[in-house]
Amino acid sequence: MSNIFISYAKEDRESARKLARVLEAEGWEVFWDRNIPTGKTWRDIIETKLKAAQCLVVLWSKASISSHWVLEEAEKGRQRGILIPVLIENVEQPLGFQSLQAADLSNWDGTSADVVFTSLVSDITTTVSAAATDEQVEEERKRRALEKAAPEFGQINEPIPGTPRRVTWELKRLWLKFWNLKRKAKVLWIGAFTGTLLFLLIAGFDSLSAPTQERLKIKLHLWPQPFTEDRGDDFNQTLDGKPNPRAWKYPPGQWKIERDINGGPSSGILTIFTSKWGVRNDLDSKAFYDFKVKFRVQFKKGNNKAAWVLRAQEDGQRGYVFELERRDLKICLNAWVYTGKETIPIGDTPNIYLVFDGPFVDEDYFDVDADVVSNTFKYTVTWGTTKAQDDQGHDRILSTEPYSVPLLKDEQSYYRYGNIGFFAPEGNQAVIDEYSSTALAAAGSSPK
Repeated sequence: MSNIFISYAKEDRESARKLARVLEAEGWEVFWDRNIPTGKTWRDIIETKLKAAQCLVVLWSKASISSHWVLEEAEKGRQRGILIPVLIENVEQPLGFQSLQAADLSNWDGTSADVVFTSLVSDITTTVSAAATDEQVEEERKRRALEKAAPEFGQINEPIPGTPRRVTWELKRLWLKFWNLKRKAKVLWIGAFTGTLLFLLIAGFDSLSAPTQERLKIKLHLWPQPFTEDRGDDFNQTLDGKPNPRAWKYPPGQWKIERDINGGPSSGILTIFTSKWGVRNDLDSKAFYDFKVKFRVQFKKGNNKAAWVLRAQEDGQRGYVFELERRDLKICLNAWVYTGKETIPIGDTPNIYLVFDGPFVDEDYFDVDADVVSNTFKYTVTWGTTKAQDDQGHDRILSTEPYSVPLLKDEQSYYRYGNIGFFAPEGNQAVIDEYSSTALAAAGSSPK
């Protein structure tokens, strides 16, 4: 549940983002990003978050005081008694809200030490605490009502043997007998039950076939020997132009090996025309290990995005999604957690800018080097080119030093199993070359 809901006009998104980050640093959960998951409507998400919020902070500005949606959200917060108005520009609050004292952050420096911000934090704390108390009272009321509606054990007629009610009754009776045992007897019963269960599990495991045991060991993380050799792919030219099916699982007809004009006669590059990711198989049975992966990305003419998924599920439903994007004179590397239902930004996504300054040309490429340790991703990106001079014959100036991207970490989920997949978002063509990967150690055991 989000403690705080920030209501703002789209023109004030940057102000909302700045305030949300500082409030999150204070320990609250804040809903402010209006990106809507696939399959959901804007109204569904907003109504759900509004009902769950314990405090609604509205940002009043020239844009928001005339926004129908902001006024409607603020009114809902006022009706529930959880509204805290904040001025981010020198404006008057709309009619109906002028009796409420507003925090003036129009000159806020963005730090938590600001006097007005400190006062705002105090007001939010009081509002959230009051809302939480009301919810606790309601939960206690529901619990007492259920207890009152259910007859005490022993005060009901004994159910007829053989009926479902009799089974439930017997289970309750046995549970009460166990609960009334002395502590020493409880420990003995629990020990005996645990020992019996372990014996049955071990005996049952030994009776399984060797391939089944191997799969279970992998799934249960009981096989901590990672492979040590590098797994590479130089995308040699093939007769049918398709990737090696023993190395890749890919959507047929949407992946192709093309000749690399900068390589030898048989050298190729992998060109992807689909937004559905294909999967590299070299980590499929060992994917609970941490690993390193390297590859080269080159944008095709007229395209400016390439994407990949690490720890991707084979069914294409969950994983960590990364996107390298060319934005005019800048390059971004953004990251999301993809749960199968929604995408959750990581770090400063969608604005994680690299240090490279264009202009860029079609002959430029980017070498991507990633260390994947548990739920953290350490990226190094290097800018290179096969065109050293511009069209006027002048030497191009490139930032050729490798750039270490700030550490990306998933704070919410941890996808341990899976593969590595590539895809081309939004109708682009992703070009991949010089791929290799190496397993490091059992997941979570590598130094962070």
